[in-house]
Amino acid sequence: MKACPLAVILVLLLLAGCAGSRPVPAPTEEYVEVDNPAATMSPSAPATIWVPKRYVDNGIPRGGELVKKGYEAATRGSGEISSPPARAEESRSYARYNRVVSVEKERVCFNTDRNAGIKPGVKLRLYRGGSVVEGIGFVPGNVVGTVTITDPVGSGACGTLDQGGEARVNDLVRVE
Repeated sequence: MKACPLAVILVLLLLAGCAGSRPVPAPTEEYVEVDNPAATMSPSAPATIWVPKRYVDNGIPRGGELVKKGYEAATRGSGEISSPPARAEESRSYARYNRVVSVEKERVCFNTDRNAGIKPGVKLRLYRGGSVVEGIGFVPGNVVGTVTITDPVGSGACGTLDQGGEARVNDLVRVE
């Protein structure tokens, strides 16, 4: 009888010893070391951190970059719409506004319908911001300047900034 519990203990020890000998697979994603954006905000934060390489390759704006430059500066020129897609009733309310998708110095490009009557020489008013008000539709933000169309391109058009301030991606334009 004394041999049976001793044999069970030996078998369990043998199994426990074998269970830990499996090799651990290496991570499949490559990591790189970058400056820690929180290091300037917290004295106890490490100076560098490890992040997936795809974060660096894809150009995802990091927190420190957003704090220093602001969101518009960090995403300028990306050509992507950063706002959520509009619901159908909202998009009908401001269909005559077109979104700026690219800005290069004085050249401003924006999306538009082919049959919107956009032709070279037409003047557009440039707006920054705005909101959708229920029952009214889209209420534009501040007027930033004017743009004169120089050439229709594909499903959009490009023009030159005539008056006013600096144009930014995601600003809106409308025929005067």
